[in-house]
Amino acid sequence: VKYKLLSNTVLSIILIIIVIIIYIIAIKIYSVLLQITGLPENIANYQGISLFTNCGYTTSESETITNNKFRRRISLACMITGNFFSVIIVSLIVSMISSFSLEHEKQTYIICLVIVGVFLSIIIFTQLKPIKNLISKLIQGFVKHFINDVKEKALGQKVISSLTASQMVVKIVKEELVELFGEETRPL
Repeated sequence: VKYKLLSNTVLSIILIIIVIIIYIIAIKIYSVLLQITGLPENIANYQGISLFTNCGYTTSESETITNNKFRRRISLACMITGNFFSVIIVSLIVSMISSFSLEHEKQTYIICLVIVGVFLSIIIFTQLKPIKNLISKLIQGFVKHFINDVKEKALGQKVISSLTASQMVVKIVKEELVELFGEETRPL
């Protein structure tokens, strides 16, 4: 029971850290998407964080989002994804707290401190300017490559008479995502 309890706590902490890392990457992806629409980096970063964390974005800069159809769509996806991640983080924290044991409190806290220390080191490391630039360039390259592939396929195909042009674009994006992630589904 002792090891199972500790492993549940450690597993919860590791899952929280993984979700937070994905959370940070997702914010960066949405910031890059906003940059691709023409927003300057500093405004795109601020708006991406505001949207993803659902803190609101009531600055005059928010008008640059609301006045552009593509940015509004990106912001909607960003807010929905942010809500999803917030729910996951809260449920993981509740799970972790409920798995603490008074008997093994000292060992649990030591393990928690080590894991949190590693996590904070990763966060600090990723905030270094060269690392931030590398991550940003990788995400921009991936997103631009994906968009170019979709554009290339969309321009090269005739619209099927039973589909509208927008339905055809959705079909092409779906095909690209299937090609990227694979068609095969596996049980968890």
